[in-house]
Amino acid sequence: MFSLSRISLLLSVCLLAACSGNGSSTTRKTEPVKYVNGYVGSSGVQSAVIQAVSIDVQGQTATEVIDTDDGQQEVYVGAKATSTTAAYYQVKLDSDDIGRAVTLIVSGKSDDATVERCELVNGCYGGWSYRATKAVPQEYELRSSVGNAQNNMRININWVTHLASALAYTSYIDNSGDGSNPDVPRAGVYTAFTIERANLWLNELFGLSDIVSLRPLAPSELYKDSGLASAIKQESIIYGAIVAAGQQLALEAGQDQVDWLADVVDEFLHNQGQLYQRSSVSSTTSLYRIFSAARTVLQENRTYISAQNYSVPSELTAAIAVLDQRLGALESKTDELTAVDIPASQVKNWLDRINNARAFMADLNERLVNYKGQDPNTCNNGEAQDDNSCVHSFIDPAYVTKTVDYYDALNSIYEGVAPQLATGTRTLKDLVLELIACTNSGCAGDARYDGTNKKLTVDGLVLTMVPVELGVEIEKEGKYNAFDIQLLGEIIVDADDPAVPNVPGGTSGPLDTIASIKFKEVKGTNDAGEEVKSYSRVRIVYSGEEGFSTPPDPVVTPPLGYDLEWPDVEIPATVNGVNQEFNLYFSAKLIGVDDVLVPASPLHYNLTSVALSLVANSDTKGTITEGGKEVELKDLAQVTLSATSSNAANYYSDSVWPELDDFFRVRSGFESGIIESNLFEYRIMEDQSVLFSKIDDKEVFRQADYIDVNITGYGINRLEVFGDTDGVPGLRKCSVIINDANEQETSVCTQLSESEEELTIQKLVDDDLLGLFSIPSRGAYRPLFPDVDNNGSYELITGTDVVLDGKLEAVFTQGINNLSLRAAHELTEGQGSDVERAPLAIVDVKLTRSSKDVWELAVAAGYDYDYLVDVLPTGVRAQSLYLSYLVGNNSAPDENDADVIRDFTFELGGLIIYRGGVKLFTSEEKGESIGVTLASRVDYELNGSGQPCGVINRKDEIVTGNCNAVGYLTYRNSIVGVIREERDGIYVVRFSDGQFLVLGG
Repeated sequence: MFSLSRISLLLSVCLLAACSGNGSSTTRKTEPVKYVNGYVGSSGVQSAVIQAVSIDVQGQTATEVIDTDDGQQEVYVGAKATSTTAAYYQVKLDSDDIGRAVTLIVSGKSDDATVERCELVNGCYGGWSYRATKAVPQEYELRSSVGNAQNNMRININWVTHLASALAYTSYIDNSGDGSNPDVPRAGVYTAFTIERANLWLNELFGLSDIVSLRPLAPSELYKDSGLASAIKQESIIYGAIVAAGQQLALEAGQDQVDWLADVVDEFLHNQGQLYQRSSVSSTTSLYRIFSAARTVLQENRTYISAQNYSVPSELTAAIAVLDQRLGALESKTDELTAVDIPASQVKNWLDRINNARAFMADLNERLVNYKGQDPNTCNNGEAQDDNSCVHSFIDPAYVTKTVDYYDALNSIYEGVAPQLATGTRTLKDLVLELIACTNSGCAGDARYDGTNKKLTVDGLVLTMVPVELGVEIEKEGKYNAFDIQLLGEIIVDADDPAVPNVPGGTSGPLDTIASIKFKEVKGTNDAGEEVKSYSRVRIVYSGEEGFSTPPDPVVTPPLGYDLEWPDVEIPATVNGVNQEFNLYFSAKLIGVDDVLVPASPLHYNLTSVALSLVANSDTKGTITEGGKEVELKDLAQVTLSATSSNAANYYSDSVWPELDDFFRVRSGFESGIIESNLFEYRIMEDQSVLFSKIDDKEVFRQADYIDVNITGYGINRLEVFGDTDGVPGLRKCSVIINDANEQETSVCTQLSESEEELTIQKLVDDDLLGLFSIPSRGAYRPLFPDVDNNGSYELITGTDVVLDGKLEAVFTQGINNLSLRAAHELTEGQGSDVERAPLAIVDVKLTRSSKDVWELAVAAGYDYDYLVDVLPTGVRAQSLYLSYLVGNNSAPDENDADVIRDFTFELGGLIIYRGGVKLFTSEEKGESIGVTLASRVDYELNGSGQPCGVINRKDEIVTGNCNAVGYLTYRNSIVGVIREERDGIYVVRFSDGQFLVLGG
């Protein structure tokens, strides 16, 4: 069961992480300037003119007549701005336009300065190459309209918002019937109602949360950090692909985008705001063609990004999968129009965002503070949502009690059988070692051992040794570096066995417990359709070029690593007559690491990956009929875990076997800054003939100066400096080995790094171009060259070996590359014929934490949900939330002193809260579903003494006080307020109309 002990922490510190500390205000004579902002196109239209045009009393975009050199001309009225190279704009909004309908109009500049970037890898219409920019046509225009403009509102502008704006402005007439079927489009008026209805219409048509505020990410720029939290990024990628799909469809039509969009608008309005889902006419614009083009754009950009060795965001692959699903759903919809319909009631509620947002947030705040009904005056389930005589909770307290009781019972069963299971795993370990010993000694006279088949049978368990073929040469001689110990059968541990310890705290006599561990055979088929069988196994991997015919004793010859995979393990258990069945999948990989500078140091093992799926099933509680079939109901809980670590091969832990505190922990005695005596030995040689290249049998030599840096007991690195006397000057790095003749020779070298600057070994050392030397199990060391006169130039000796100390500058620690955890349960109510399903509950956690202060966390939690949309639990009665938090850091030179490096941290937060069955603003029996989004960004500088800022260093209090922190509240997809920490620990929502709400208890 999930719980939140302090929702003020969730809503404020963990999400907003603000540090404004503004506890007072002053009266100003002038009103602050108000702006709206956004991105043009798929974030790729640069130097465009954006004008914020109000809607006049006649429902038209406001215009005025001005005198020009060419006579009088009618122009739009409103402030103008220009989009940046990132396609971002910020345009002033007149104070009178706050709360009113506004249309943003994009146009090109007359000097061809307005350009758009091509997002198609194979090029756009008119010979316009990928990622190149091209001037937009003179008649270029895009629109985006909102019915209730607010300060700091995000309003993106592209062909999708242009469709919405066109639909909002269009009226329909019936010129052939009795007036009941208007289907002929005519120019109409902009109203707040038609604008908001049209935006909602396009949201539904394209399956997007909000075409106006959601930022479309340019497909060609996806390798760059967008600054978006993971909760939003996937949908932003899809939106950007849909917008970029316009370029693909224009290319296919042989048109520029202006002509293509004009045709799409005509077709869209002719179909009364609908599109064909899929069309048999190739020239018709359909959802299928749009989504197919969007998918192609993403797939080709992913291929390009990957080929450039750029980072491919995981959200890109997920976005392509979503488009695949949408295309699959449209396959059978040929020549069928969409059926989008937005009722007037939905728009009416939409328009009253601010008042509804405040009422909803006040109710939500109360429920989150009283998350699981811990307040003694908690409302009972089913009481009126506007009842102020009790305190509302996020989760029904009766359900909380039931869930707690269920997990308490599970825990009691686990505690009852835990001693037997512990004994069983120890027995398994002993049997594995016994089988290995038998494969080497033969175990003559032991009837349990089958030497021919390398099998050991003990009671109901069979262990079989199978060598693993890795495709290396030594296997032809019957030698191997890896061996599997396969497991099949059952281990039964007697509770009365003296080897089984007493239950902790068991003073009332022994429990009546029965438990076993069953390793099952798993059947499947290969690519040829043939049946294959797999088994639980313990794989032991050894190092060594010569290999082994049988696995050596792991105690005597420590393996390089272990690989465990148990695909189907069943653990039936009975405690005091209560039956519970556990089904387990488990895999883990461990790698051994030694201290490379300490001869014969023991191997210590680190986890590189682990995966676990555990399902707990009760006895059948009863049966129900669903879909005409009889279904057995059980209480069921499932936990799924997968994780991989970072730096596991370089970290030498203090313990032999993995422990939880091995992560983000510095090895004892190897803290940064320590000096290692006599760690390095260097030799400088001048004007030497070195092997520069070798093609086939032809060797090319060049003259070079070089420095060999020998890490004592580990290896030799060489830096070679080439002059311009016999070729291109530059620098090359090589590794050096000792050959069979005990001579040094270069093994692997980098490409020559050309340099126009004259380089010398002295300059390399003085300018710190040697850098740090990485040593596994330790960290990165810097050689300490002597500078006796302290003049910045080191005293170097040529032609002989010189010993140096080393300073540990950066320490290896283990991090979490990624971790995914999902816990869910399906409980029952009643027994026998009265049994029924209880509400579902789920928690989903994803974590990436490469180092202590660089991490990304996403948590989804839901109760009484029907289905998952991505990871967010939703449904008619669902109560759920999704929290994401990203923390990173960077460094930059000081503006006034380039030698001073300043360290900065940024934190991005996002919280989505979804509530189904809300009856605050509707009288319908089922209520309505409402979602709010809180997004935050915090930027601050480290190493100061200012007020704490953000989440990471709240306890450390080590910021300079230069903190930029604010949270944005989005209700029904529009920003309606901002959140700041106005006093220490006091978080306040300030709504756009001046209302406010204090968060927390």
